[in-house]
Amino acid sequence: MTTDTAPAADPAAPSFDLGTLRSASTAEMHLRHPITQVSLDWVWTIAGPGHDATIKLQNEFARDRLIEEKAKEQARVNGKKWKSPETSAEEERSKFVRRISRRVLGFPPCNLNGEKLTYSPEAVFKLLNDEEFGWLFTQLVEFLGEDASFIKGSATS
Repeated sequence: MTTDTAPAADPAAPSFDLGTLRSASTAEMHLRHPITQVSLDWVWTIAGPGHDATIKLQNEFARDRLIEEKAKEQARVNGKKWKSPETSAEEERSKFVRRISRRVLGFPPCNLNGEKLTYSPEAVFKLLNDEEFGWLFTQLVEFLGEDASFIKGSATS
């Protein structure tokens, strides 16, 4: 007498596929009303961790840090005191906003004070740099800081 049984599972076989947790190249950020948290039906496309725009930005940050470290080391070797370049808080914030805004790849048109606002890198920068739209900046920073923003759910994970 023969019985049909499934072969025993290999206990050494992995239980999940790590590839299902790979970050997406882009993700959609659904903007919410800053008070009610209700969706605004306005969706921004954001560059993910492996997107060329993000990699270029990370390389820029790293290059700036290396240039600063080199200047510090050069001053130390020459027996001089290193002094960081003087910049205002506004200049530093603007520089950061300009960089982070480059991760926004697009958004559908909307109205701003009765006029049509269409996507452009400059439009994104102006919105994010406008203190009256600080909630946009906050939502973007929070979105970028969440790994889950770029990891797509999988039925097999």
